[in-house]
Amino acid sequence: MDNSLNTLTACRHLSLSTNCIEKMINLPNLKNLQILSLARNQIKRISGLEEVGQTLRELWLSYNQIERLDGLQPCVKLEVLYMSNNKIKGWEEVEKLAALPSIVNVLFKGNPFYETVVTEDMREKALTAP
Repeated sequence: MDNSLNTLTACRHLSLSTNCIEKMINLPNLKNLQILSLARNQIKRISGLEEVGQTLRELWLSYNQIERLDGLQPCVKLEVLYMSNNKIKGWEEVEKLAALPSIVNVLFKGNPFYETVVTEDMREKALTAP
C-alpha cells in the first residue's frame, strides 16, 4: 500500500482488492473511511487500522494469508468483517471478535478451522457469543 492514499481525505469506500498488497499501512488522513476492501491480496497480518478505527464499518479481507485476528481492536464501529479463504486455524481467533461491540456480520468460510468445526457446534457458539 502506498502512502499517497492519505491524500484521499474525503474517501468513504476504498477498494484495493487484487493488487498483490503484502502489508497494510496506517491511513491517518482518511477520517471518513467507512468501507475498506483489501480482498484478494497477499496480506499476512491485520495492522494499520488505528487511524480509521473510529469510522470503519466494513472490512473486507477475504482471500489473503491472514492467520490471526489481532489488529482489529481499534475498530470499535466495525459491523462487517469478511475473512473467507484465509488461514484462520482455530476458534480462539474468532472469539477475539467479542471485543468488537458493533460486529454483526462475519464470514469465515474457507478457513482451516471452518472446515473442521461441526455445523451444530458453530451455530451454538454463534448464538451464545456476546
